[in-house]
Amino acid sequence: MAILTISSGMPGFRLVQCIGRVAPDHICGMTRFTKAPRFAGLEAMAQLGALDVRRRIDFQGHAFLLKVIRCRWPSAKWLDGRFALRADLGSQSRRAYVYRTEARGPHGAELMFVCMDYDQRFQKINLDHHYRKMFACLQRVTDAN
Repeated sequence: MAILTISSGMPGFRLVQCIGRVAPDHICGMTRFTKAPRFAGLEAMAQLGALDVRRRIDFQGHAFLLKVIRCRWPSAKWLDGRFALRADLGSQSRRAYVYRTEARGPHGAELMFVCMDYDQRFQKINLDHHYRKMFACLQRVTDAN
């Protein structure tokens, strides 16, 4: 199996800078980009959706982006400025969740996530605490603003 290495050139991996409203059917957040590649918007929407999936399963499993069902790309070459993020839960099963997401305005995507139990590769002892702490920290950032 071949290995594909992708380098975004971005300084960090966590793109969601804060979480605002958390409701039964959606979650809102915010990110800020400075000359970021267009795909960074999709990654930020996916990160917000995956955080909400983890919250819904009480951080008792790992969440992965399984499929981009559809995506509308912005026309700009780069993403600059502050972007309001939103992920609306469309449907779900025991292990799969579909969200309609947007990053400020008409640009958005429909994303499918799958969750799996923690295992040797994705260990509960590390990830449960990590994502709980990250979620709480991102909510405090909003409360402080």
